[in-house]
This record gives sequence, structure tokens and C-alpha cells, in this order.
Amino acid sequence: METFTAYNPTKLFFGKNSISNLSKQLPKYGKKALLVLGGKSAKLNGAYSDVLSQLELAKIDVVEIWGIKPNPRVEDVEKAIALGIAEKVDMIIAIGGGSVI
Repeated sequence: METFTAYNPTKLFFGKNSISNLSKQLPKYGKKALLVLGGKSAKLNGAYSDVLSQLELAKIDVVEIWGIKPNPRVEDVEKAIALGIAEKVDMIIAIGGGSVI
């Protein structure tokens, strides 16, 4: 086994009203976000519009990728990575459950 150190500065916000703090938390990470979403439930439950409002308040530009399916395939992950690189995003925001995360 190789010896190595891994550093993964991931911050996850869970729970009631967690979206309402995003505009204060996100600016320290940059000015452009990749928003990762599955189907239409994020729109139906209001999370999508709530997150967009917070990003607008924080003056963060948004690039969106929709259609992440349960148990995403490697090709889907690679597509999201390529979009993030091409758009030079500073952060990734996932709305939904484990598949989009």
C-alpha cells in the first residue's frame, strides 16, 4: 500500500433552512458555480428557485447540468467534470440526494 495524504475540503449543508445561509457561505469559494441536478423534483419542491435566489444574492454566476440519474454512470460524471472545467467553475453545488452529490 502506498502512503499518501488526501485533503478534501468539502462542505455539506443539510437540514431545514440550510439553503437560506448559502449567500453568506459561498462567496469565499469563488464567483462561478456548477449546479448539479437530477430530475424535476428540485423545481417541484422549491429547492431550485431557493438556491438560485441565494446565488443571485451572492452574485455568483451559475452553469447548470440536469438529468443526473440514480447511480450515475461514469460517462455522466465525466460529462459534468468536462462542463465544470470548460466553464472554469470555482465550486459545485448539488441539489438532491446521493446521486447528484
